[in-house]
Amino acid sequence: MDDISMKTSIVKKTLDPEWNERFEIPVKNLQRIGFVVKDHDVIGKNTELGYANVTHAEEKFCRWPKQMELKMRKGHLSVVIAFGGPEDWVFDAYKGTLALEVEEAAQLYDANSVSQQSPYAVLKLNEEETKTNVHAKGGVAPKWHQKFSLKVDGSRELQKLNITIKEKGVMSDTVIGEVDLPLQVIIGGEQTRWWPVRRKGGVKGELKLKADFKGNGGFPKADKLDEKDVGLLSVKYGADDYWVDCTSVFSKAVKFGKLTILKDTDVDFLCGCDPAPQAQKKLVLEYFLDRKKTKKEILVSERKGSRVTSKGGIFVQHVVPETCVIKGLGGTKFRNRSVSEGGSSSEATKTKPGDTDPRVFLIPLAVLMIAYLYNKIFG
Repeated sequence: MDDISMKTSIVKKTLDPEWNERFEIPVKNLQRIGFVVKDHDVIGKNTELGYANVTHAEEKFCRWPKQMELKMRKGHLSVVIAFGGPEDWVFDAYKGTLALEVEEAAQLYDANSVSQQSPYAVLKLNEEETKTNVHAKGGVAPKWHQKFSLKVDGSRELQKLNITIKEKGVMSDTVIGEVDLPLQVIIGGEQTRWWPVRRKGGVKGELKLKADFKGNGGFPKADKLDEKDVGLLSVKYGADDYWVDCTSVFSKAVKFGKLTILKDTDVDFLCGCDPAPQAQKKLVLEYFLDRKKTKKEILVSERKGSRVTSKGGIFVQHVVPETCVIKGLGGTKFRNRSVSEGGSSSEATKTKPGDTDPRVFLIPLAVLMIAYLYNKIFG
């Protein structure tokens, strides 16, 4: 795996260690992943207890987490692996032109206590940066109505539009607020809407934008769904006004009328973006179990900060707090395969009651969880 090495923390005095640690590693060419379990010695060389290898050619890893039990010399190692490779079926890089009109703002923070402030907006997409004119004495409701054409370069890095609204000062300029928009959120045909302006962790004001993207990329186009197909009507991920349609991503995971979303699945990684970084997000699934009955399942993501990169950085992630299993999808074609004797198992169920940038890397490999090593290691 590009000769990148990472290690878990040390679990002391046990033959059944549990780590529950996550690692994210950018790689250029995934071929093999090796796992080595060692006994930590305070004095002398650490003793190897067992090892296991998995290959991408055999396992065909993708963004959907794959749970595996790896046989060691003694015992087993439980891991969950997800991979976003060069032929990523979830996320295809955008390439084209984003026509953007910055129209106006409302109810902004007032950064000038002496007179009416004079705001302007700075737009940054990847390395391209431009700005509006200054609206002299525009106050908390400036108007610009300026049009821009921004190039979307097709990079597989997370592409995000950042708009910083500033007050033009005599000696220096003051930041009034910011709007961060992943391209997945704003691209989807021509649209005009208000976006919340964030300031110091909260929301203060709104910004009106008109966006029109000409090009290609994004999520794979969803096939037409009906009772003969997977049974998913729509899957959306986000919060407030920030939503991404992920129907095509989840439809690929439906097998024989059953969809399983594992506990601790990183939804940001799975969906290719974090549509609302500051908010607690929801995964909203609408589906039908037969031709007349539709249902909605809402999973509230849990915010965590335990994912570690190869360079030692820690990223906030949003995960599914409990495993969710939906059976009987797709109408009569699949219902008979998921009904157990004595009754139907078509309800959406969880294992327990319960409520996903640096998010998409060049070619990211996410070893999402090294769970536990069990059985007797020493025999």
